[in-house]
Amino acid sequence: MSRKGIIKLFTFLGGIYFFLEYVLPDRIFGFQFNAFHDQITTGFMAVTAMTFGLGLINIAFIHGGAVLYRREGWFQSLGLIVGLLLMLFVTARDWRGSARIQQDSEGLNTLAAFAAKIEEEKDLAPPSVPLAYHGRRALFFTHIRSEIARLMVATRDVSLAEVSDAQFQIIQTEARNAVNALTAIREDDAKPLTEYVPLIRSAIAARSEQLRSIYKYSLDSQLYTFLYDGIFISLGTAMFALLGFYMAAAAYRAFRVRSLESGLMMGAALIVMLGQTSFGIGIWEGFVDVRLWLLSTPSTGAFRAVKLGAAVAGLVMAFRMWLSIESESFARTSSESAKK
Repeated sequence: MSRKGIIKLFTFLGGIYFFLEYVLPDRIFGFQFNAFHDQITTGFMAVTAMTFGLGLINIAFIHGGAVLYRREGWFQSLGLIVGLLLMLFVTARDWRGSARIQQDSEGLNTLAAFAAKIEEEKDLAPPSVPLAYHGRRALFFTHIRSEIARLMVATRDVSLAEVSDAQFQIIQTEARNAVNALTAIREDDAKPLTEYVPLIRSAIAARSEQLRSIYKYSLDSQLYTFLYDGIFISLGTAMFALLGFYMAAAAYRAFRVRSLESGLMMGAALIVMLGQTSFGIGIWEGFVDVRLWLLSTPSTGAFRAVKLGAAVAGLVMAFRMWLSIESESFARTSSESAKK
């Protein structure tokens, strides 16, 4: 079988599996069709991750070659590569800092789950089965004391957050109060351990909020905010603003009122624009109500029709790709153009 045939075969098998997994019930005559659904989904996720890697390799080859051989537009390719590497590095550092915040509460999370499990097994176990309840309870208090000692040291280490921020001072106070509330837990108290779980959860929330407030002033967080919010988002906003301008200019040049339908479209667009701007509201305040009616009633029905047509077209395209009909038409078109 050729390489093209293997691709078609795997495309068909992947499509038929997910179609049948969605349509068929969980069990058919004692056979569970989706028994390995999690493994198959994980495999597809791995393939998707590989495509991202191939995309990065493709960018490196195309734009790296343009920079090395000084082709036309090599300076823009250099800017793309530098921006990509810088953003990957800063994002990795930001992800590492966020992961540290989550890891800080792993011990308390484990203790909360451990306390709930101890009480659950105590209630479910029959009297004939010995349960080491007191030993597990003593182990819980041993670990909670070590976590309290660690948090008492950690909450005092706020050198990065010594700023004149009133909100942070409130967060800092809440974190210390949560730690002090944990210290009030007594081992000789006969209360069930599940009553301590809300206290542990509140300490986790206060400590995580404290760490996020501290991390906000770190170099990694500020650099990520500067690159993403300050540059990337602003460039995207500028690009879409220019795109909207060119679309409006193209529509103005191409649109002609030559029929009743085009006249209705032009009138509706004019009313919507007047109802959106302060200039139109100054002319007549009723433009706002008319604009809202146009967008909520006629426009909604038209968009439903457009979405229905797009959904049917997408379904047809999915079947063509599933049966590898679309790839054959592309190959036939490219071969015919090559012959010409």
